[in-house]
Amino acid sequence: MHGLGGMLQTLGSRAEDVAAVHTMAIIEEQAPGADAPSYTVFDFLPADAMALRTTATLMAGGSVKGILRERQLRRLPRRRCSLIGEATVPEAMQMARCFNEIWPCELKLLVNDCHSHTAALVHHLTGQTITIEKILPLQRYPLWM
Repeated sequence: MHGLGGMLQTLGSRAEDVAAVHTMAIIEEQAPGADAPSYTVFDFLPADAMALRTTATLMAGGSVKGILRERQLRRLPRRRCSLIGEATVPEAMQMARCFNEIWPCELKLLVNDCHSHTAALVHHLTGQTITIEKILPLQRYPLWM
């Protein structure tokens, strides 16, 4: 039983590590004639992320309503950012928006969360497969494309 208890504790610890790190994809786009590139963030998070009930439900293995966000940044973050790859097509922004239209909005940790959304979106745009093991060492770093 001690081995099982240790394994469950490790699994619980891993789930807490994963839950504590929010990941997102940032798309850089240079419009013709623009002086500077624009940056758009795509991420997925609980609709009521600050609610205690949301946290309790997710940590108990349940699911909650999620929301997909698209927002603009004035500049690329200087820290906490890692270049993963480049989009394989020039229509990356439109492809990301279409991807979000079909993404299921029921959020469940380790199943359908910000990590799985980021990984799937990165794969959709770049063809690269990223895993949670590749994301976690970044320690709260969003994924930049």
